Amino acid sequence: MTAEPAGRVPRDLLLRHLSTWVPAALRQARRATFVQAYQGPAGATADAALRAVADHPELVTGRHLTVVTVTSSGAEADPTGLPAAVTAHLLPGGPELLPVAVTAAAAANAPLLCHLDLAGGPLPGPAVWRASTAGRPAELLVVGAASSAELHPALTAAGFPLVSVVELVPAGAAGQVDGGTSYPVAFATGSGKRIEAFKEALWEVGPAGWGLRTADDPQATAVAGQEPDHGLAALQDRLYAHLIECGSRTVAELRSFTVTGTVHRAADANRALAGLLAADQVRRRPADGRLAGDVEITPTAPAAGGRTPSTA
Repeated sequence: MTAEPAGRVPRDLLLRHLSTWVPAALRQARRATFVQAYQGPAGATADAALRAVADHPELVTGRHLTVVTVTSSGAEADPTGLPAAVTAHLLPGGPELLPVAVTAAAAANAPLLCHLDLAGGPLPGPAVWRASTAGRPAELLVVGAASSAELHPALTAAGFPLVSVVELVPAGAAGQVDGGTSYPVAFATGSGKRIEAFKEALWEVGPAGWGLRTADDPQATAVAGQEPDHGLAALQDRLYAHLIECGSRTVAELRSFTVTGTVHRAADANRALAGLLAADQVRRRPADGRLAGDVEITPTAPAAGGRTPSTA
């Protein structure tokens, strides 16, 4: 069972993501498609998203954006007053109609962003995930699933190379993240820059009183969004454990692991690695210079009895 986050996080996250996706998509191609599908009423989110995509200077002559909104009523996004470069379609139904929406919009082989709000319902079938990969490139944002357990394997099986699944977790009475009822958020793409943009947006809109937890690691510490260091100690522990398991990795590989396998951002990986290097928990090759992507990081031998404690 999921809980709706305090405030308007799902809506704000979608709008924040659209603010970067629309310009990028229309610089890359002459046409692009945005499909939003809701399990149940969409409230104000669907119409707010439609207005947001229409308000971009990239919508000039020769560029075209198609928006398909799928809701239970089919009438929660007002298409009136849109610029000529935006075509809006309303479709009654739920997320299971995503393949129909993608086909009707002729979205294949052009930039495609799909947004699914599952409202605490079960995951849709494989056909929905496959349809979301039809774009070139394709991105998918999923919120509100009943459980996060199957999200990562489902999105990976659909063909997305980069997948991040996190959970928003409410704070307990004492202000500490209680690790209880969670609200899953997933993002899938083929672009490292785009998944980094998603993580930046997630940290930006995260509500006070909620923390972020890695969905595929039930033992992971939930990081409160208001923490000034964004839980850097927890990230150092996770990177060190990953290095102990793998032996060595480049900085680029560790940045990718951070974005897809933790709640943190790529920039946080560099900060965490700097702390591990300063504490002699890891070593680098070459030994000097900037911590660039091709620098190899290797763990030093852990202390007897277990891992070296975190240093942050």
